[in-house]
Amino acid sequence: MDEPSEKLQNLKSLNSLLLKETKDRQQQVESLVQGKADLEKFDMVKLGMHAKTGGTLVGFPSATLMILYKRIATVRVEMDPAPIVLTLFACLSGNLLTGIMAAILDHKASSWKLSWNITLLAPVYSGVVTLGIVIYVQTVLVRTRGPVFMTAFRPLSTIVAAVL
Repeated sequence: MDEPSEKLQNLKSLNSLLLKETKDRQQQVESLVQGKADLEKFDMVKLGMHAKTGGTLVGFPSATLMILYKRIATVRVEMDPAPIVLTLFACLSGNLLTGIMAAILDHKASSWKLSWNITLLAPVYSGVVTLGIVIYVQTVLVRTRGPVFMTAFRPLSTIVAAVL
């Protein structure tokens, strides 16, 4: 009986987080529009200004999207009773997207021919063993320790993948 109330509480928490983030961004934009912020002179002739502008245009929306995505993923992981099901869906969606991109980038039929050698074994091993284990462990970590703990060890998955 507690499960529906927990789901409702998680959705309320997500809603309040989104509202707070939106208000914070609104205040920052208002202060910029009113000219109250102490900003450096905007000079697009300088190469450094190009880098700063590009970094801001890419980084700000990316960071905002990741904050929202991680919070939604955390709520989903906490609500789901079986982390292995989440692992299955994450792997399947990754395979689907990779297959679509591979079909777009390499549309020759001869390059899609499968044979029983290392060219088949390596991607299967990498996808099933490495990605499956990493996603499962991350799902369990989010459930037990929270998203910050899992994100802190994200570089570890890169090292494990390189070693395997």
